[in-house]
Amino acid sequence: MIIAIAVALLALALGSGAWILAWAVALTALRDSLQWWRLRGAKGIAAVLLGPAKDCLMILAWAAAPFISTVNWRGHKLRVSAGTRVYAAEPQV
Repeated sequence: MIIAIAVALLALALGSGAWILAWAVALTALRDSLQWWRLRGAKGIAAVLLGPAKDCLMILAWAAAPFISTVNWRGHKLRVSAGTRVYAAEPQV
């Protein structure tokens, strides 16, 4: 439900009340709780409360992605190109 939290953050930035962000977080937690319960039962359901935090971190990752063209994979610096193709950032010696 990243979309609900993203829209709520946008509405908050545009001057709506903080209630809309609370609504989006509550809706996300409710949806995730019901899905967790149906798939796994009640054991460990408290982990669902981390879902909204994960969604907010994903929004930040998506916002940063257009400005980052390199990744570090297992100690090797790689350049990410069009179509998410990966190339060595520096020539191998």
